[in-house]
Amino acid sequence: MLSCRKFSKSRGKRLRTWTFTDRTPARTPLGQAAARRTPCGRLSVAGRRPAGVVSGAWHETASVNSGGRASRRARPFGWSRQGGPPQPRVPPLFTGLVECSCPVLAAEDRQGARRLVLDLSALAATPRGGTPPVRLGDSVAVQGCCLTVAALAGARASFDVVSETLARTNLSGLLPGERAHVERSLRLGDPLDGHFVSGHVERTGRVAQLVVLPGETRLTVECGRDFAARTLAQGSVAVDGVSLTVAELAADRFTVALVPHTLELTTLGERRPGDAVNLEPDLLGQWVLRALAARGIPRDG
Repeated sequence: MLSCRKFSKSRGKRLRTWTFTDRTPARTPLGQAAARRTPCGRLSVAGRRPAGVVSGAWHETASVNSGGRASRRARPFGWSRQGGPPQPRVPPLFTGLVECSCPVLAAEDRQGARRLVLDLSALAATPRGGTPPVRLGDSVAVQGCCLTVAALAGARASFDVVSETLARTNLSGLLPGERAHVERSLRLGDPLDGHFVSGHVERTGRVAQLVVLPGETRLTVECGRDFAARTLAQGSVAVDGVSLTVAELAADRFTVALVPHTLELTTLGERRPGDAVNLEPDLLGQWVLRALAARGIPRDG
């Protein structure tokens, strides 16, 4: 199929450029060029496919100027005009390694939603630094909840929290003057030091106990029997977006150990019994458990 692309002037000559997609197997041996007349009577050129590109998955552009000379270029299907490969589009992921705790500047309740405004200037002092800066539309984990930057004025970022998120998280109780855990989404090549965190908080738990011990603080969270049944001892869990290892596991609660660095970087050490915390189970573990259940295999079998 032939479609006209554009008209332009090139060195005083009229240049006509068009693009067609060949979805049929190549009819000429690789390495040989073949010219054929299109239904419009114009010349098109087909020949060697680029290395690694299958037949029927590439675009070819032919240009014919007034002097009768033809030129062509080929690119794989889906590649940009500049010749670059298509950029992968994957859901944002986090590691549970909170970068910093940022102050909440404003919290405005709206009909069926809530707008949170945070000061993200502390991100510039983190190991990842402020380059590139947070942009409009970026995904940022706030208290472990994946939110989209809806408005941006310097380091002042606004996030819209919808009713479903408010029902599942503790963001409805976040007030101006408090601090919130912040983590930017992973980039290709970033180290993965925690565990995969999607930012999709499943439910809130309640702080049952906070015990300060030499060198660590033990935090016990009531999570419900269903959540505890899908949690592994010495496995991973995200609490308010912080990647932690389950030290003890009971029927309806778990205990994690907070090291001094975590206490300094996060607000978990400020929690008191009865406080709500956001919980997300281990992402990969949930898929394993689902696969086992679909095959009727017991979790401990």
